Amino acid sequence: MPDTAPGRPVAREISRAIGRTICLETCLETGLETGRQPGQDIVRPALDATAARLALFCSVALLACAAIGAFVTATSARAQYASLPDPTRPPAAALAPREDAVQAPAGPVLQSVIIADGRRGAIISGQYVALGARYGDARLTEVGEASVVLRGASGSQTLTLYPAVDIRRSAAQVPARAAASAGSAG
Repeated sequence: MPDTAPGRPVAREISRAIGRTICLETCLETGLETGRQPGQDIVRPALDATAARLALFCSVALLACAAIGAFVTATSARAQYASLPDPTRPPAAALAPREDAVQAPAGPVLQSVIIADGRRGAIISGQYVALGARYGDARLTEVGEASVVLRGASGSQTLTLYPAVDIRRSAAQVPARAAASAGSAG
């Protein structure tokens, strides 16, 4: 057993424990089963346990130091680069609200018109409304190619797909469309 008198330097104890463990490894390598080397003491299991605890303590301490070092390095790098601008961020002018920006309408918004296989309907503010069905207080009474009409107690309201676009048909398009409709009906 090692001498663990109070006041004895810990480094001397560590040195003795490591030296005896090395002695045991040397004995095992040379094939000596007695656990003795000339001039050496017998290695006791208590010393091997002490050396194992010491090795564990040292490895945990080394791991803790490495973790603290990584944290300090990351923190200082983050602080160093915090003042650099983000190269992927759009310029400030692009993020500022525009004065001429179109405001979203407060009422219902026509998002899609559905005309297929004898069905007519519309997507109004995210809700499908069939021809003749109710949307809020109003009823969908007409479905055109780019507009619908809602009629209610407060009157009729025409919703268009593209409110900011004025769609005008040329004289050549009107007869061609009428001929195509007549040809498919017969």
